[in-house]
Amino acid sequence: FRKVPDDEPAKGRALYYTARCLHRAGDEAQAKEGYLRAITADPRLARAHLFLAVVLHGEGDMVEAMRHQARAYELDPTLRDVRIAVDDW
Repeated sequence: FRKVPDDEPAKGRALYYTARCLHRAGDEAQAKEGYLRAITADPRLARAHLFLAVVLHGEGDMVEAMRHQARAYELDPTLRDVRIAVDDW
């Protein structure tokens, strides 16, 4: 992550995909960092907000998890159809 500057919005999606791979591999700490950097680069990345919410939920930070989940749904209402653990909060 340190090689991709946060201030380049075009890099937001690349940061998101990298974070998603890390998340699927079970590296939640690095995934969280990646999702945060992706959101910094492009705050409109709904899926970055959504999967950050999943990580935050796993950490027990329900307030921030719900905030990011709500932001994801605000940015992309079609995400409501995605079946993930946060839907049961």
